[in-house]
Amino acid sequence: MYLRVTKGDYYLVYYNDECPFWANKAQVPADIIEKYEKKQNKPVSFSKNQKNYIEVCKNKDKTDGVFLGCYNCNIIASFKEINRNESCTQAAIFSLDSFDMMINSPDILVYDLGSRLRKLINNSEKILKVTDRLVKLRNKTIVEDRFHYLKHTEADDYCVNYCNPDEYEELTKKNTSVCEQINFWLFG
Repeated sequence: MYLRVTKGDYYLVYYNDECPFWANKAQVPADIIEKYEKKQNKPVSFSKNQKNYIEVCKNKDKTDGVFLGCYNCNIIASFKEINRNESCTQAAIFSLDSFDMMINSPDILVYDLGSRLRKLINNSEKILKVTDRLVKLRNKTIVEDRFHYLKHTEADDYCVNYCNPDEYEELTKKNTSVCEQINFWLFG
């Protein structure tokens, strides 16, 4: 368990194997902060009964965005805050983590940069180790939402050949832009 000091009083708190959450300094037990400050960015061990650790939030006042995993019926299945520009590597990791949490993950993944994501996960030169998780992701159908597909087809033959949402009967009359819409509703 590692803790990092940065400017600000927000901490990412992990508690009893639950999803982490942000807390301000007043919400974190003083003994944990004290133990952390003594270690100064070195690994920190907590007693078994505490089962939590904290990490100071970097750039809490500004994030670069949020990944949303949504069903086409407007239900948010997963989300992740990102503190750097969006990348296909981050999207792949988000997808892997999201599918791990689902009892039944969808067979089709719709992403606005679906062709780039597909190229990334199928590029053996960029993959250090092929895992079962990666194989499962590679076996999913990855397409672009209809809005982005129309924009990308002008310059991307790969997108035209492999990422057309209208090629899949399961997506007929389905809202493939639901994440974009929810993102707009939430953040403007």
